[in-house]
Amino acid sequence: MKILIVEDEVNTREGLAMLIRGLCPDAAVSLAECGQQAIELCSNHFFDLIFTDIRMPGMSGFQMLSQLDRKGRMIVVVSGYADFSYAQQAIRFSVLDYVLKPVSVSRIRAVLLTAYQKQDAMKSGCLYNYLTSFEALSDKSRGYCW
Repeated sequence: MKILIVEDEVNTREGLAMLIRGLCPDAAVSLAECGQQAIELCSNHFFDLIFTDIRMPGMSGFQMLSQLDRKGRMIVVVSGYADFSYAQQAIRFSVLDYVLKPVSVSRIRAVLLTAYQKQDAMKSGCLYNYLTSFEALSDKSRGYCW
């Protein structure tokens, strides 16, 4: 899984990266310190999962999300604010989760597990739909694949 962490606070950014790398050694973790940098990274690379802060200098996490092509990307908002209006806005962006700072190991582990499960489901669904769209495949062939 390719993961991007967008966070302006260096200690939080590095700490979250270290935590994720420890929990998922196979994940490729990239870092951005602001929304603009994240948009630039996303224009050149695809990230399956993006962790983003809300309040950052220059561009908020929500402003970044509004400018970002989110197709196929899972978003997790990581915020120090338990403000209900932020949670509502996050829902409008169809985020995977909203995690409050300071983050806990168990919470990040749960978020990563959910992300991996969703990624597997998306891949399985796409492959299944692709393979079963061919009329040349008999029911027996389709059954054999699964």
